[in-house]
Amino acid sequence: MYSTLKAFALLLFLLLSQVANAHIAGVTDTSVQIHASGLTLTYTVPADNLKELPLPPEAESKAIEAAILEGFRVLNDDLECQAIESITRSLSNIGSEQFEFKIDCLKPLNSLELGYELFFDIDNSHENFSRITILNRTQNFTFSAAKKSHTIEVGTLVLAWDAQRQSNRIPKKSTPSSSHYFPVGIEHIVFGFDHLLFLLALLLLPMRFRQLLALITTFTVAHSITLALSVLDIVTIPALYIEAAIAFSIVYVAVETTLTLRHPQYQRYNRSTWKHRLVLTFLFGLMHGFGFSYILKTMGLGEQVAQALLYFNIGVEAGQILAIALAYPILKFLFSRYKTLLWAQVTSVLIGLMALTWLLERLTAFL
Repeated sequence: MYSTLKAFALLLFLLLSQVANAHIAGVTDTSVQIHASGLTLTYTVPADNLKELPLPPEAESKAIEAAILEGFRVLNDDLECQAIESITRSLSNIGSEQFEFKIDCLKPLNSLELGYELFFDIDNSHENFSRITILNRTQNFTFSAAKKSHTIEVGTLVLAWDAQRQSNRIPKKSTPSSSHYFPVGIEHIVFGFDHLLFLLALLLLPMRFRQLLALITTFTVAHSITLALSVLDIVTIPALYIEAAIAFSIVYVAVETTLTLRHPQYQRYNRSTWKHRLVLTFLFGLMHGFGFSYILKTMGLGEQVAQALLYFNIGVEAGQILAIALAYPILKFLFSRYKTLLWAQVTSVLIGLMALTWLLERLTAFL
């Protein structure tokens, strides 16, 4: 038993060590408004990502703008377009920076090629979500390491629009599909290791499946509330505070779980323990909802807020269900296989230590 426990603890520690600093990196977002002979390109990026650019720490805003612009390629019929104006905005409430470039192609657009190269050499899994608007129509495209360019046949679209206008069938303004926010939600929970560790810390007390469902539903309701409030800018809290609060929530639940497991009389949920855990889950779920929201706010959703919020939230729930579906059978087996719950205490301690590392790292940002 103890040799198995030691092996289990070592394996878990090694796995957690690999993700100590692996909290999901913020995605980047690009909005493209196409005009007759040019376009307006607005790029939103988490401030932490900018630190990865090959620039000195004291680089001025113009140098950062130049580095961002260099990561884009805009060609019209294979002729390179040029930026004629740039604006930088600080979105401090979501920890991001926004860069707006007005780009002139010197002649009417025909075959427009957009290319994106930023951050792929650092993170091969990086993605840039783009919304491209032309003639009152919007299309979505995701740049990735495998898809670094996208071509829009502007001339063909203009001819088609003119034909429709002449026949009195002017195209109505379209609402782009927001379904691509569904996988973003899944990715945010599956690779958001702090959210996963919070859920795991909650599950380390023995419980029936009905209790598990009640616990997860409570977490879902709570984070859905603050996710919507934050995305709709009804309640705004700086990301720095929320990230620290999320780390604290994991430490708190891990410590409480460890202390509870030390007393055999509390190793099966009694009524007061169960109610306390539900309340705790709801309160901390509110914090995690703010954490979920920042990725959406970073992406500058515009008119897509309602749809994007729905698809993203469904994606988060799908990822959450997937994680629990994988973890619960394993935990159920361990609870039934071993009478002593020392393995659960060790796991809880390791989770608490990992979260404490995150908490200290995030608190240093206040200094």
